[in-house]
This record gives sequence, structure tokens and C-alpha cells, in this order.
Amino acid sequence: MRNLLIVLLLMLPACCAGFDFSSLEDPDPAYLTLPKDIEVTVTVYHAVIGQTDSTPHILADGTKIDVDRAGSYRYCALSRDLLERWGGEFAYGDTIAIDGIGSFSGYWIVKDTMNARWTNRVDLLVDRETRPYKWVAARMIGKDEHGDFIPSTP
Repeated sequence: MRNLLIVLLLMLPACCAGFDFSSLEDPDPAYLTLPKDIEVTVTVYHAVIGQTDSTPHILADGTKIDVDRAGSYRYCALSRDLLERWGGEFAYGDTIAIDGIGSFSGYWIVKDTMNARWTNRVDLLVDRETRPYKWVAARMIGKDEHGDFIPSTP
């Protein structure tokens, strides 16, 4: 295995000899799909009737979950203004990064839709034992045209 790695490393300069590196350019900022950070209100919800529709085990994208393990998935719902289906930037299955919400900060997968009355919100799917929380000035970190997260500025 080690010998194979050494051979591959020795061949690398020969493989790249004809490549024109001058054609590589910095990405054009006009391609950015979101500002670096957008401020959102973040809340939590539980997979129970009363906080969802009549099928709390089925999310808006069709994903079926075990409601007793809801918090282990790191799934979230977005308000409609943030979803592509209603003119927003995100689609079901996208991963978003959220900062400023303590131990809940990090990556979440978009799987659900919030009620139409909410705008500029992210709702985190958590276990039933988790107390209700609300963060008013959380940051959703923007993505570039390739779907890569743009580093947040302090």
C-alpha cells in the first residue's frame, strides 16, 4: 500500500505537466447565491400532532422518521420564503449551517416546511424532552454557487 502511494505521488507532476493553471480564476462574486450571513429566527419543534400536521412521522419531503428519535436526525423546517418552491434559496435535502444558537449550532438538513404564517425562520426538529427555545438573531451561513459554505466573518 505504501509503495503504491509513493508511485502515485511520483507520477503526479507528470500528470499535471500539460495542464494550464492560468485558466483557473477566482470565483466571480456575482455567482454567490446568498449574502455571507443572513439573520434568522430559530425555534424548535417536536414531532407531535399540534406542532405538525396529522402525520408527524412524515416530513414535507416525504421522509419517514421515528418520532422517538426525532432529535438524532438533525432535520429542520424552513419558512416558505427561504424554500426554492416559494422563491427562496434552499431546497429539501440541502444542508444549512446555523450559528449563534449554543449547542444547537451546526449543520442541519432541510426536510420540512413551516406554516405559511412564518417568515425568515428555521425550525429545528428535536426530541420531545427538549424544552422550547427561540433565538431571535441567529445567523444562517451563506453558500456559494457550488453549495459550499462561505466562512462567516466574526
